[in-house]
Amino acid sequence: MAPASLAARRAAFFALVSTTMLVACAAFTTAFLKDGLTVIEIALLLLFAANLPWLAIGLWNALLGWALLRRGSGSPAGLIPLAGLDQ
Repeated sequence: MAPASLAARRAAFFALVSTTMLVACAAFTTAFLKDGLTVIEIALLLLFAANLPWLAIGLWNALLGWALLRRGSGSPAGLIPLAGLDQ
């Protein structure tokens, strides 16, 4: 696999995760904005934002992995760009 292709895949993954995080944080914040933000709500928002990268990465990793498996690549070498898998 060419390094440019790998860089493009990583950039697309970063864009998916970042967009998911921004949308989730915006939705979480709007749930609290009706009466204004209290100290506890700000703390909850910060804790949610701290945990969110793991959730978003897990979501997109699972969805993209499922899509790659459904595509029907016959060998792991087609999915994982590591040397020595073609043996």
